Amino acid sequence: MAQVGGDLGAAAKGAIIGAWRGTNETSAEAVETIRAAAGGVVKGASEVAGNLGTAAKGAVQGAISGAKELGMDATKAASAAATGAVKAAGEIGSGVAKQVRNAVTVE
Repeated sequence: MAQVGGDLGAAAKGAIIGAWRGTNETSAEAVETIRAAAGGVVKGASEVAGNLGTAAKGAVQGAISGAKELGMDATKAASAAATGAVKAAGEIGSGVAKQVRNAVTVE
């Protein structure tokens, strides 16, 4: 499991960038894609007993990288990823939602 946990942030980032690149969506549709993909990343991390905070951070980083690459608003992309990650975590459990919320909150 240590190997999975160590690579989870990078994998999450790559998943978000890949999901975004695979679409030809408008800004509003892209935001929804990011939100859904980030939720999927968190749920997937849960299934392999990975660190959900690390997965959520990776998803947000992927959203920011993708936005910059595609000339879109990085703040909106990061917010969408964080929202999707926290929502998915909330479906898993309230303690998990708090862990993910803390991981994606900018201090």
